[in-house]
Amino acid sequence: MTDRASTDKGRQERGDLNAFLRDFGLNPAVSVPAQDPPDFVLEIDGRRIGLEHTRYFRDDAELAADAEWRRFNGLLLAERRKGPPELLHILVTVFLSAPLPEKSLRPQLAAELVETVRVALPLRRGEERVVYDLSRYPLLCAHAQELLLIEGRPAMIIDWNADQTSFLWPVLMEVVEEAIAKKTEKIKRATESVNEFWLLVTANASALSATAPDTMAADLAATESTCRASGFARIYFHDALTNTVLEWSSGAGWRAVSRSGG
Repeated sequence: MTDRASTDKGRQERGDLNAFLRDFGLNPAVSVPAQDPPDFVLEIDGRRIGLEHTRYFRDDAELAADAEWRRFNGLLLAERRKGPPELLHILVTVFLSAPLPEKSLRPQLAAELVETVRVALPLRRGEERVVYDLSRYPLLCAHAQELLLIEGRPAMIIDWNADQTSFLWPVLMEVVEEAIAKKTEKIKRATESVNEFWLLVTANASALSATAPDTMAADLAATESTCRASGFARIYFHDALTNTVLEWSSGAGWRAVSRSGG
């Protein structure tokens, strides 16, 4: 019989678990049952916790979109060089609401984006500013929701980046509910004797990383009935990029319990 802990999947799951325990501040004894489910058994204060684990990581669509944005940055940089020097040294995040347009329209999008930032300048030292009104520029308005401008370092030329949440990353509620649906029936087949079950959802949530943990917890409130019916005593969502841990329990509902900044 193959040792589950020694497989590539087993090592990946153990790495995700270790990162979660570090960010959550737990140091339990951990064992891997011979049969799955559960994926792990944690020993905490004399209690045996059966933990099921699932993950949501960047898919091919998001990776492809990132590659497209990197290519688009060449157009942006050429357009930025036409304006004042501040355009080269400011950090801009574009919160996209749709994928980049066809290539023939991208020079226009670059020009509209750079002009929007130019009009918003200058920034004070250390200032951050959000530009919400993009209505003056029809193409930019069709592809972006808002811009975040951060005063940068004069000696550096800084690439602008995109947050592609709205069209590449599923709604947080859907991520958690899908994980619950996948794992609820599984724990009913568990043969390992445990006191209760936990669910850990690990995400490489690059598109969620700009969202405040309390806002993420508020968004997850819509899953309350699903969580209560799941059979899990606790459910955790771990954003591995920002070290954010969100916890659900029947007594407290969803709450942010950690963003360690590691």
